[in-house]
Amino acid sequence: MRIKALAVLLAVTVWGCADATPPPVLDQEQSDDSVLVLEGQGVLDGLDQDLTSPVFSAPSAFARLGLMWDAPASGAIELRTSLDKSSWTEWQVPVETFEEEGVFSGHLDVPDGAQHFQYRVLDEGTAPTWVNVVPVEEIPTISDDEPVAVDDTEEHEAPVVNEPPRSGSFTIQSRASWRARPPRCVTSTVPNRVTIHHTVTPTNDSMSVAARLRQIQAFHMYSMGWCDIGYNFLISRDGRVWRGRGRNVLGAHVADHNSGNVGISFIGTYSSTKANQSQRCGAAAMLRWLHGKVPAIKLNRDDIKGHRQYAATECPGNALYGQLNGIVTLAQNGGCD
Repeated sequence: MRIKALAVLLAVTVWGCADATPPPVLDQEQSDDSVLVLEGQGVLDGLDQDLTSPVFSAPSAFARLGLMWDAPASGAIELRTSLDKSSWTEWQVPVETFEEEGVFSGHLDVPDGAQHFQYRVLDEGTAPTWVNVVPVEEIPTISDDEPVAVDDTEEHEAPVVNEPPRSGSFTIQSRASWRARPPRCVTSTVPNRVTIHHTVTPTNDSMSVAARLRQIQAFHMYSMGWCDIGYNFLISRDGRVWRGRGRNVLGAHVADHNSGNVGISFIGTYSSTKANQSQRCGAAAMLRWLHGKVPAIKLNRDDIKGHRQYAATECPGNALYGQLNGIVTLAQNGGCD
């Protein structure tokens, strides 16, 4: 099997580093561990003459395969599943729950259970350019609760600290700015720490940040069955900070450790690619603002951790994890010049 570029077979790496929070909101949830992340030529490498992939296996049986993918058009990928690698289902197109700007999210349900899967590309010319597959142990029940209104007043606020960062104040991009769906439920929490993640989406992304965020949110809500996007805040490559759930809302990003834990996710994949200066400056300003709002969150590595410090995951990627000390120091020292 030849998997190149950013084709990664992940047994323990968490896609998007988010842990489930289906309604009602709980603090201990099933994680969304990816078994496959492929990008670019890696989607085609390893396919046989029928454009069929090798067999991929999940650590345990699943009832659903959640997918996110980028492709020129709908219906670019099909999947089939097996419990024993011997008997296989028919090829099926995943149910699409989101499509916009060539980014998709959806899932394929397997009522009788499975542990193995394959995908096939129908045409090389319209093949996906990025694929992420997440096994889900149980098909979630989607709540029919009425959407909840969200107060966006914390956006547009300057950092509340003894002195502003040397880079000046910053603006948190509101949920309205990326046209977020309203959440199905909201549970308050008292912040006392921060966990850093990465979304494991394309790093040098051709899609708009807003479209990528809407894709992630749709995946979390309609394929994973959660109330909302799992993260509290996200940081794009240009250093902008985007509101997810917000600082006082229980997030869904570290199973068994969500209470009081503000999840900040860097948009992209940082296994070998480092966060750029804009992101580091944005993250430092964000942390200083958060410390000013919540003094209980100290600007140190005891209160600001990487996801891997709580769970068996590579998140937030080796490259970004190696930068966390520097980002915290930058926040302590007032941010960027």
